[in-house]
Amino acid sequence: MESEVSRREGKREKTPESPAFFRNESRTLEASCDRTQSRTYAAQSPSTCQGQRDRGLKKKHSAETPRLGQGLAALRQMVPSHTYSVGHVLWFVSLVLASASSLRGASRAMDVSLAVFQLPYASPSGFTGRLWLLRLGYYKLTRAKEQADDWVWIVDHTVQLGTEKCLVILGVRLSAFPAQGRCLTHEDVEPLTLLPVTQSNGDIVYQPLQETVEKTGIPRQIVSDQGSDLHAGVKAFCQAHVETCAIYDIKHKTACVLKHALHNDEPWQRFTH
Repeated sequence: MESEVSRREGKREKTPESPAFFRNESRTLEASCDRTQSRTYAAQSPSTCQGQRDRGLKKKHSAETPRLGQGLAALRQMVPSHTYSVGHVLWFVSLVLASASSLRGASRAMDVSLAVFQLPYASPSGFTGRLWLLRLGYYKLTRAKEQADDWVWIVDHTVQLGTEKCLVILGVRLSAFPAQGRCLTHEDVEPLTLLPVTQSNGDIVYQPLQETVEKTGIPRQIVSDQGSDLHAGVKAFCQAHVETCAIYDIKHKTACVLKHALHNDEPWQRFTH
């Protein structure tokens, strides 16, 4: 009876939720990698093997070790009056923004990683990480922007939720524009204005544009999809500031041209309907 109980307890200790499971899996994976590496070295000449070992050690000590040490140091750097450290915040935010992880997925990934590496830290919930992201976004939206005459504004509306949508103005300076061959990304632009609205017309679009001048100065260009409300607001702004020109968003323009060209094309109609 005791041996049967011991066997059952041993099985429970190795469930995927327990630290013992991750330790055993980690050891198995390491042993498998060592065996594979040993067979590879055995099939090569001694000089080649030694060279690969030396390069591997140099790479490990010069790149991985310092980065790992910095990460552990950040986990020990506590934020005053907060439960979690600077490392927790950076880790969670990176999982969401750089890896496109969901809030719950980021929390679970941190929980599993902490268990695998046997680090004595708790993982934040998705709700806690959401608050970090909101604070980060609010800071980026409200922080002071550079006054310059080479700003390009990108104006559009978000998807409507219920009765509301947001008028969004993003900005990028021509002097900081990505090099040729690289597309514009979210990291390249600065959020300038985020205004919830229940309706939109030329006057409603024009007023936020005029207020944004106080943040960046008068822009060189304003890019939009030329919707009727955006077109009217941007046109009024350009009339008030002759140094600004309106640019038709090339993606939307191309889509409109294709739609017009394929309007009577039967295969296209069958494909879209």
